[in-house]
Amino acid sequence: MTKRVYMADDNQVQHYLIKRLIEDLLPSWELVSFKEGKSLLNDLEAKTAEEQPSKILLDLQMPHMDGFEFLDHFQTHLAQEFQHTRIIILSSSLRYDDRTRAMAYPVVQSYLVKPIDRETFYQEITK
Repeated sequence: MTKRVYMADDNQVQHYLIKRLIEDLLPSWELVSFKEGKSLLNDLEAKTAEEQPSKILLDLQMPHMDGFEFLDHFQTHLAQEFQHTRIIILSSSLRYDDRTRAMAYPVVQSYLVKPIDRETFYQEITK
């Protein structure tokens, strides 16, 4: 069974890098990319339980809907339905407050700081 990973990040270079990592490390996995959180939410709300992504890679700083707004909505409206989906934060923020706030959400599995280390990425995405 193919595992599906969703990614929301407004940086196209980051999309390319993550795509290459997944192709190299996990060739049977599928990456679905979104440029911002709202389009990701819209897609998730249209999914059935069988179509759930295994992981969501989420940037915190995006236009229109930032990562924290996404997390608020996901935790409140989708977490029950997507109980097997875990979120990995991919952020350039080194701020302790951002890390602490993000990790307070039960759906957040981990917080990785960009640029992402290949081995750390593999360990986190395969948990």
